[in-house]
Parts: sequence; C-alpha cells; structure tokens
Amino acid sequence: MLQPLDDIRHQFEVNVIGLFAVTQAFLPLLGARQNATHPPGRIINVSSVGGKIAAPFVGAYVGSKHALEGMSHSLRRELQLYGIDVILVGPGPVKTAIWDKPSATELGIFAGSDYAPMMLSFQKFFVESAKKDGLSAETLGRRLVEIFEAKKPKTRYTVVPKRFSGWVLPRILPDRMMDRLIGKAVGLLKN
Repeated sequence: MLQPLDDIRHQFEVNVIGLFAVTQAFLPLLGARQNATHPPGRIINVSSVGGKIAAPFVGAYVGSKHALEGMSHSLRRELQLYGIDVILVGPGPVKTAIWDKPSATELGIFAGSDYAPMMLSFQKFFVESAKKDGLSAETLGRRLVEIFEAKKPKTRYTVVPKRFSGWVLPRILPDRMMDRLIGKAVGLLKN
C-alpha cells in the first residue's frame, strides 16, 4: 500500500518486462519460426512461491510474479505452434547473501508508519526462516537441471522446503482464513 509507484514499476520492469524482452530476443534461436532447422527449445521461467501465495508488504514483487505466471502460461500456449515448451518454476526462499544485506531488515518507507511494528515482525520471521530453512542454491540448481532435462515436464514446479506448510496448506485454506492467520502472525489483526 505504501510502495511508491516508481518502485512498483521497477519490479515489473525487472521481473516481467525484462524477462519477456530477453525471451522475445531469443525466440528465433529457440526455433520460433516456420521451417526451423533444429529441434525446438525449452523455456524455464523462474517465478516464486509469491507468484501464487501473496505475503503482506511485498505487493509489487508478488504482483510481478503473478504477472509472470499468467504471461508464461499464455506464452506456452502460443509457442505450441513451434513445439517450444514454457515451464514455470516457483522456488521458496533460497539461502543467499541477500538475507545478510541491510535492505533485508530496513524499514524504508514503512519506518514511522502504522505498519512499522508489523513490518519488523514480518522481516524478522522471513529473514530468520529463509536463513534457517531456505533451499541451498545448489539444491535449486540441481532441481532446475532435472526439470530442464525432463522428457515430459509439468507446466509448473514448486521447489520449497517444508512443502506442506509452505505450499500445500496456504493453497487449500480459504483466503479469509489465510488473511487472518497472516494478520495475527505479523500483528495486522489485534484479535
């Protein structure tokens, strides 16, 4: 709600527009043309658990990943003409140096706002759980190779630690129940 429009635009530029600009540039090399002289290629777009499950305070990121998901499904259907497959991979948190950067725990635009205490709670939980339970980059990398080399890949893969609590449960619970659980967990709901 408080994210400046320029920040939202930047997230979409990087996570959606930039990705599809690169995809368009490489489509001819992947065989997106009549009478291509080589077998069709395969596209793997890396989304996020956030492409399907929204968290508070990261709306621009979540929105950009939702957009990536929808556009990837459309692209896969369009590229059937050339035999090019588009696969989505939605990882959960990955243990990288990003969690050690000051920006991972700074309040930024939320400092001094009504959301500051909740944002601190959210950041603390998210950073600690990513450091403790996040996937290693190597694990994610190996899984991406397996997906890329699969003979008949699924259209979407979710690669998360703690699959039940981090993927299954949030997807089967009703939205209002998830709203309350998240709201209570970070302090957005007082009762």
